[in-house]
Amino acid sequence: MRFMARHIIPCVAAGALLTSFTTGLRAQRYAFGISADLTGSVNAPVLVGFGTPSVTNEIGSSYGSFPTLDFTGRGERYFFQTSYSLGVTRSLGNNGSSTTSHAASLSYATQLGPKWNIGLSDTFEETKNSSTFRLLRGDSFTATPDTTSVVTPPEFNFVFDPILVNSRQTNYASVGLNRKLTERSSLVFGGTYSLLEYKNDSNAANSLSDERRSSVNAGYSRSVFRGSWNLGYTWTQSEFSRYSTSSTHAVVFGFSRQLSKSVTINLGGGPAYVVSSVPGSNYVGANLSASVHRSIRNGGFSFTFSQAAGESSGVGNISQNQQATFGMNHSLGRYISASLDFSAFNTRDRNITALTTLGFSGGGSLGFSIARRWSVNVGAQYQHYEGYSQFNHDQKRVFVSMRFREPNLWRF
Repeated sequence: MRFMARHIIPCVAAGALLTSFTTGLRAQRYAFGISADLTGSVNAPVLVGFGTPSVTNEIGSSYGSFPTLDFTGRGERYFFQTSYSLGVTRSLGNNGSSTTSHAASLSYATQLGPKWNIGLSDTFEETKNSSTFRLLRGDSFTATPDTTSVVTPPEFNFVFDPILVNSRQTNYASVGLNRKLTERSSLVFGGTYSLLEYKNDSNAANSLSDERRSSVNAGYSRSVFRGSWNLGYTWTQSEFSRYSTSSTHAVVFGFSRQLSKSVTINLGGGPAYVVSSVPGSNYVGANLSASVHRSIRNGGFSFTFSQAAGESSGVGNISQNQQATFGMNHSLGRYISASLDFSAFNTRDRNITALTTLGFSGGGSLGFSIARRWSVNVGAQYQHYEGYSQFNHDQKRVFVSMRFREPNLWRF
């Protein structure tokens, strides 16, 4: 009930408020969707069940349920989407421990007039391991507010997602404003607030720190033939419960180009100056980002790479982070679908121990349709972490699930 009062109820209230605000707009369409996964998994050699913080050389198994609710609204000049996912798992064995995970999201975009657009978003998650939670619930549907031309602040996430912790909470909130100057140019403003809180056990308490990250950005964007470019400034401040506060000033030049109907690339980069409250710890670095998105028949894939000179990571103090991701989904005929999701990171603490932490997470699944709304899915996952001695662990998992999915259960 405490979780519902603090997070779910505000999301529902905000959704009702935003929906009522737009009732005067024409061409309204609303949809309520639902999905649910009943999952059984076997993993070795680290965890007994999903997320239990105990090391073992024995094979463990667990079962669980992962329902998700979605509500989407679309009008002539606005888009609204909210969702809530629950994960409940129970280990099979002598301990029979159970775990509960939550995820909620809210996004809204609208035109405020002929020249102004605004986008708002908020995402909350409480779980022991984000990668596993997403995989076992089938990567619930996430809509993109593409009905209005809104430029949101750069995406951010705490790259360190350890296996052996009791639980962690993350919250990412953002707002983006776009002021149209001409048919091809606009001014962009935005801000983000990110929160990370660990429910530490005694073994991890000396390595992990709760974090709060705030950022504001302003820039100029211009459309060109089959693409766009932008120039902007971003200020970021990172606060740590156990370490000193740091801030970063960054100038970024970005370029986006549609190479063909199916291929889009995005490039960005620029200098960054990192300021620490620790004397003599200031330094200059560079931010870089690149991504490729390609759509194929009955699917698509994307690859991204990013480097941040001074950023929060989820472990230690201010860090230099590098992250790469690859995602793919593809329908193999009418009855079979495949998906892959890989991510890797390298983070180096710049102010405390200069310790490097590495991590990799990869998972995939095959889905076999057995009815209009039902499918059987089989998949596997592998995670590896090294750096801090408390988190030098691997996890291997195979799972099978029965999935029900109806994105348009109720339309009105």
